[in-house]
Amino acid sequence: MTDRSVATVIEKTGMSESEARATLAKGNPQGRLFEPSEVTASALWLCGEGSEGINGQAIAISGGEI
Repeated sequence: MTDRSVATVIEKTGMSESEARATLAKGNPQGRLFEPSEVTASALWLCGEGSEGINGQAIAISGGEI
């Protein structure tokens, strides 16, 4: 998804890839883009012990972005 967003920014603005990524990162409260491994870690946590009580929830891996 991020790669598509970066490609769209590049296409519409003519920015370089690094500029497009920096622009997208600025919109996040943590000032960064998230790595696929962070999403994987959350999914694995949901499959492991200690998450039995979690159901029917949307887990936003967004760094506080609304």
